[in-house]
Amino acid sequence: MSIIIDYSIKNYNSLINSKFDFLKDFFQFDPGEIHISILSLNDFENKFLDEKGEKSPLYVVGFAGNNGRVFVLNKDELILKNHNSDEFEKIIVHEFSHIFLRRILNSKQIYIWIEEGICQFLSFGYNKINHKIEFEKIRYKDGWIKNPAYSQSAAFFEFLILKFGKIKLVKFIKDIKDKGEELSFELNFGNFKEIEYEFFEKIK
Repeated sequence: MSIIIDYSIKNYNSLINSKFDFLKDFFQFDPGEIHISILSLNDFENKFLDEKGEKSPLYVVGFAGNNGRVFVLNKDELILKNHNSDEFEKIIVHEFSHIFLRRILNSKQIYIWIEEGICQFLSFGYNKINHKIEFEKIRYKDGWIKNPAYSQSAAFFEFLILKFGKIKLVKFIKDIKDKGEELSFELNFGNFKEIEYEFFEKIK
């Protein structure tokens, strides 16, 4: 494995490598080469426009591109997009997690709530959940855009780890590649609707 690091203002090599190692240990997987760029605000906005074909929303301060590339706004300029500087390392973990999942699953598209929930759980954790939504309603982009349930999805994966253990969770993730989301969940955790109900009862 290797990490290629570009930066425009400060050298974050030690921090970046530590977060990479954390995820490598968590997933028990070596994703190979990842290219990360730490960009000034102007460069970040231009890169997002080039990659996505649109202006970046105010909340976006990092994103995972194609071919194992990650782009993150420089720590000192996060405040310019209404983020705190102490979120910097969490943003790196979140975007790295996307690359790990894509490499583990060989670019298989998975339910959005699963990918975002795992990335959020590993990076930011979760806040209070004020509105619950059934996970089947946020599998795909249209449902997720209406209900971007980052906190709920992250909390669900913490719930699974506490109930079944980390090894089971990682096996679930890896099994998705060949078995799909539903069968992988059932084989590792049991009936999804029953587990979902138990989770919702717990977070009342």
